[in-house]
Order: sequence, then C-alpha cells, then structure tokens
Amino acid sequence: MPQLSAEMSFEQFEKHEKTIQAAVGTNESTTRLLAIDTMLFDVLGWEKTEVETEKYNRAVGYSDYAFIVNGSVSLILEAKRQGKGFVLPELKLPSEPIGFSLLTQESPEAEKALRQVIGYAAAEGARYVAISNGHQWLLMQAFIPNVPVDKRSVFVFESLEAIKEDKFRLFHSCFGPEGIRGNLPADKLLENRKAPAPSKLSSLIINYPVTCP
Repeated sequence: MPQLSAEMSFEQFEKHEKTIQAAVGTNESTTRLLAIDTMLFDVLGWEKTEVETEKYNRAVGYSDYAFIVNGSVSLILEAKRQGKGFVLPELKLPSEPIGFSLLTQESPEAEKALRQVIGYAAAEGARYVAISNGHQWLLMQAFIPNVPVDKRSVFVFESLEAIKEDKFRLFHSCFGPEGIRGNLPADKLLENRKAPAPSKLSSLIINYPVTCP
C-alpha cells in the first residue's frame, strides 16, 4: 500500500467513521476490531505485515500491538475497552503535549496503562508507547536518557471529535507509519519539557466543577 498523506488519511477517516463509532459500549476485543484496527490499517495505512499482535516477551508477557520498523519494534500500543476512559471526555486539550505528572494527577487509569506499556517497550527496545480505547489515543516516548517517567510529556487525543476537527494532521504524524518511521513525535515531546507547567486539566472544562441546583 502506498503511503497515505494526511489528506488521504482524513478521507479514509470520514469513510470509516461510523464503523469506529460503532465500538461505543463494547468490550476490548470488539473495540480493537471496530475502532483500533480500522484506525490503524484503514485510516492510517499501516501494512498488517508491519504489525504484530499479542507479541510475547518472556519478561513481561503479551503486548497488544507491536509496530515493526526496519526489523525492530518502534511502537508498542496497548488497547483498552471502549468504556475505559483516560481523560474526561469534556476536555478540550491543546495540540501541544502535556506533562505525564499532570495527566496522571487527574487520570490514574492513564497512569496505570502507560506504566504498563512502558514495561513492554523496555523489554522490546521500542521508541514509543501508546494506549487507546478506540476514541482516546495517548502517545509518549518510552525512554529518554536521564529523564524519569514523571518528567516526560504525552500527546493526548481526547476524543474522536477532537481528532477530526482540530488534530487530525498531528494524529497522523504521531500514529501513522511515516511519523513513526521518521521519528516525528520526538521533537515536540522533547521541546515541551522546556515549557512552563500548565494549569490542571479540569480547568480546561467550561463551568467545571458543575454546581448542582
């Protein structure tokens, strides 16, 4: 399959959007079939020969998706069921990465899932780790010399609506074959560490917290 540009990939996203949305309320296996597999192979254009599912490593067990670039694992992606959220769905996040510690203050589920997949990546030597429940996608670097996990940054795509309306080109560069092969997410993830810490994520929700009448 030829490489899909961001524009071509977006056309595929619109074509398959109903299938991806159909994963709402389903278990992990169905989420993978309808949402994650569709996004990876039909929308982003990964060749199935470049992705190994249920990859086994004796030290850590099985990882859901391992992406192979030039014979080596470059990205490990862990899938969760669609109902397992990582950030509040009402959030409207900027395109810049956010700090791992800031994310995990408000999402213990994201912290647990990311730390799990970092263990898989360390065993395989992967450059990136990611988690997805089909409608939320998070990506970070698996290892940065002399930088602990809590000091790293994470790309957070908080919803399919955000991906479609504001962040599709960024999403394509983070999760598409061209982006992973070209190491495109790394520059922004490293650069973001120099930025001042933003406010709590919940402050980005209008009228949060909601006062009950």
